[in-house]
Amino acid sequence: MKFKIGERVKFLNQSGGGIVVRIISPQMLSIAIEDGFEIPMLISEVLKIEDEKGASSLFRDDKIFSSSENLNVVQKNAEDEVQNIEFERISTIIRKGYGASQMKDGVYLSFVPHEQRWLLTGKLDIYLLNYTANELIFSLFLRDVQTEDFLGQDYDVLPKYSKVLLSTIERDEIVKWSKGVVQGLFHTNHKQHVLNPLNTEFKIKEMRFLKEENYKNSSFLDGKALILSLADLSEVTFLAENVKSTDKELIEVRPGKAKLYTDASFDMHMINSRMAEVDLHIENLSENPELLNPSEMLSIQVNYFEKCLAYAIENKLEQITFIHGVGGGKLKAEIIEILKQYDGLHWFDAPMSKYGVGATQVLIGQNIKKL
Repeated sequence: MKFKIGERVKFLNQSGGGIVVRIISPQMLSIAIEDGFEIPMLISEVLKIEDEKGASSLFRDDKIFSSSENLNVVQKNAEDEVQNIEFERISTIIRKGYGASQMKDGVYLSFVPHEQRWLLTGKLDIYLLNYTANELIFSLFLRDVQTEDFLGQDYDVLPKYSKVLLSTIERDEIVKWSKGVVQGLFHTNHKQHVLNPLNTEFKIKEMRFLKEENYKNSSFLDGKALILSLADLSEVTFLAENVKSTDKELIEVRPGKAKLYTDASFDMHMINSRMAEVDLHIENLSENPELLNPSEMLSIQVNYFEKCLAYAIENKLEQITFIHGVGGGKLKAEIIEILKQYDGLHWFDAPMSKYGVGATQVLIGQNIKKL
């Protein structure tokens, strides 16, 4: 049985009940009881109260809450506490910049190994992550590997900045989850813009699960996970010019195929403790590069280059190589102009034997300052 924050529950093996204030793990909940304390409870030892009438009678019988007013106070306090925790977590992520826990606003499908020390063995928890400021009304379909038919797997409403456990599977069940479609509607009571519906097909090769480097750290999941990006809200398009009404704007969530999510952690670029390598090809930086014009592509690439360079300087790396390709030479020209703004950097074409003619190597001195 699935539980959500704010739901009312009754204890099965003892008198009483309370409000779900935190999902500790797929097997454990944190329950707020009448006196304001939180107690951990196994999911197998609680029962969800499905309707108000039944809930009220059950709570009155067990003398947990003297009135529905007290119950509402506890529920509101639980929701406020969760909201405060979320805002604090989001602020921490923003402050960390390129920290390992940073995630872009979007929707993700994640596979979390039970055995965090041995990522390639044992069971997997499958979560849908709604890392946006909107509620997500979602529907998940899995594609049968033999018949190619779509089979409805799950549907629900997922609160903002939250996750839901879809299933726990053995390794031999991965093939069942290798293809599917996620559809969804975004909702919030107060929003300047409206998001188009989510409709994304995902496909993941089983070999992905056999490489430890594909499992990325995420504080949102409390461990390492293989993560698929289904929708990236940082790359939405404003379509106001196509909307006749002058006071309405529409934001498009671009449909398409999901790809393996590699978060903004700089760790994925590290060759060793002193050197890094960053591939600036647009397909590595954008979910839907085919929908970008040349100016948009260049802007994304230059922005990512500047962030990586700043991180390398701040963390005192000795060398960083940027793979920019040849093309028309605009990206390389932009990179050189930015490098010229620093005192203490030295750059040259990276070794042709390894990179061809499409990479620039930057050596970082001890005392770097911007001119």
